[in-house]
Amino acid sequence: MNGIEITAVGNMTRDAELRFSAGGKAWATFSVAVNEISNSQGERKENVSFIDCKVFGEQAEYLVESAGKGNRVFVTGKLRDEKWTDQTGNERRSKTLYVDEIGVSVRWATAQITKKGNGTAAAAATATRSNGGDFSSDTAQSAVSSEENPFI
Repeated sequence: MNGIEITAVGNMTRDAELRFSAGGKAWATFSVAVNEISNSQGERKENVSFIDCKVFGEQAEYLVESAGKGNRVFVTGKLRDEKWTDQTGNERRSKTLYVDEIGVSVRWATAQITKKGNGTAAAAATATRSNGGDFSSDTAQSAVSSEENPFI
């Protein structure tokens, strides 16, 4: 399938909702909020984009086990146009990111990796902030000192 390949980093706005197809294949839906903060002419401006996402197979099951609302994640996949008819008969459209890869960010948190039975590693992100809080009140932190990052 065609689609625009994108990568986004942001906070999950809700827990992933796991479902199964009639054939038994797992899939999950979730949303990511991506904050863009600019500071032009002394004014702070914030723009938030919400990205609806779908993930399939074992990744969907791992995501539900590993991450939830407020966790900072990165997602890579293809942006696709979806069409459906709602209950009143109106045709609807939306953009959805079909996820190829998802991971928990360790920028402001820690995560533990647990190997799953098939030999692949999955982020069993018992993601916790370094200060013990959750991610629901995150604000962008762009300044990193050389003490925090030895590569600067």
